[in-house]
Amino acid sequence: MPFPNRLIKCVVGLALLFVSINLATDQASAAPKQVNVHMPTFNVELNGVLIENEHQKYPLLVYNDITYFPMTWDYSRALSLSVNWDQESGLSILRNNQFRQKPQQSLGFNNDPSQVYTATVADYPINVNWKNIDNTNEPYPILQFRDITYFPMTWRFTHDEFEWATSWDNKAGFKLATIQHKVLYHLFYDEGDFLYAYGNQNDIYQINKSLEGTPVRLAKDAADKIAKHEKDRFQPYQAANFENNNEKVELKDQTIIYKQLELLSFSSNKANTQENKQQSNVMPIALRNKVHSFESIVLPVNNEISFVHLTVYYADRDIYTPQDSFTFIVKDGRAVPVPEFNQRPNYVIPNKDGSSWFISQAPSSMSARTARLRGQVLHVSSDGTTTSMNNQTQADNLDLLYVDQGALIVRAYSDLLPPQQIKETDGIYALDGNKPAAKLYPYLPGDYYVDASRNLYLMDGMTNRLTNITTNSSKYWWDYELMTQLY
Repeated sequence: MPFPNRLIKCVVGLALLFVSINLATDQASAAPKQVNVHMPTFNVELNGVLIENEHQKYPLLVYNDITYFPMTWDYSRALSLSVNWDQESGLSILRNNQFRQKPQQSLGFNNDPSQVYTATVADYPINVNWKNIDNTNEPYPILQFRDITYFPMTWRFTHDEFEWATSWDNKAGFKLATIQHKVLYHLFYDEGDFLYAYGNQNDIYQINKSLEGTPVRLAKDAADKIAKHEKDRFQPYQAANFENNNEKVELKDQTIIYKQLELLSFSSNKANTQENKQQSNVMPIALRNKVHSFESIVLPVNNEISFVHLTVYYADRDIYTPQDSFTFIVKDGRAVPVPEFNQRPNYVIPNKDGSSWFISQAPSSMSARTARLRGQVLHVSSDGTTTSMNNQTQADNLDLLYVDQGALIVRAYSDLLPPQQIKETDGIYALDGNKPAAKLYPYLPGDYYVDASRNLYLMDGMTNRLTNITTNSSKYWWDYELMTQLY
């Protein structure tokens, strides 16, 4: 064959080889990248449910030491995620906290935990919480396995994007908990073997005191019947039950008088001199403001001693009216101011020894009208001696939890609003007017309740966990156990 012909054939052959190599390279680059994956060799729990991976049609996978979850309908609902696919825009994964579904497992499939499987790196557009994901350059890319998208449980996604809680333990394995909706709030009544708590939208739940089983949401008729007992436990101690309406407190010439005793003087022409103090049965408190009106309540400590509380207004009454409160113990013709108890009492608890407790509860919610109020407890002995239990416990607020034959159980704390600054002296105290306050338990945030058997319960402020502090037992309920759909 002539040399030119051989040269032409050689050039043509090289060209064809070059084209074939380019085509093969293009096809290889266009094909999705494949990676080796395997099933977890450790336990995995999702919202308290142990995943039976060996028999799942879409098992959990591990790639680069990161656990991957399949984005099936059941798993996405259990994870409270909205997963949508569109041919043009690709895959969208959004946090959606409306779903409250227990993890459902599609069993009946046999997987080999020791086998290495092959997954592909997803090559379609992906966005998570409206953020585009460059999956090609992700160290832990979103994968495809058995035609299902698999999502990596990295800190970036679980914590930063979805605010889930994760934990790892060599024995317990990997645990993941999604955002839990608070369902159980305020314990308010107990009867027999059951506690009763308010839930969402004033639903009432019945909870076994043993903490076994799942709380039961009561039907409306049963709930209405139980709700009537909410105020039963402290109803006998309502201050209004003890008010002495026959003993009048009067305002005369800008001076408030009780039983001919000058409690407060607002008169600008009455000098608060030593001579006047000696002539009066009480040391008048001279005020610069002119009184507009006042409210009073007179309560008995015993047959010889009275408790008098005054609220003085300096203008027409509304939310922002300037006002002051004053308390006096009246005995043997003398009125002694009690500055450490400056609120109208909600409860009066008389004791067999002739002493009494006076209690002003902290407001359940804060407003312009209640911003100044605090939880206060005062003990007045049979001889009229007063003891501020707030001072004894070094607490700004004391909440009444239980009454038992003259002894009280209270919660002592400082801040009404979060974030609460917990002091070392905060906690649960037993109060006895004849003894110093005794601290029973340290303070924990949440809702406290003492049942008829003096068991102290704590409803966690953030989760659906109820603890019997007395017996040191606790139970946590997942929100899907208490409700399936929020909206």
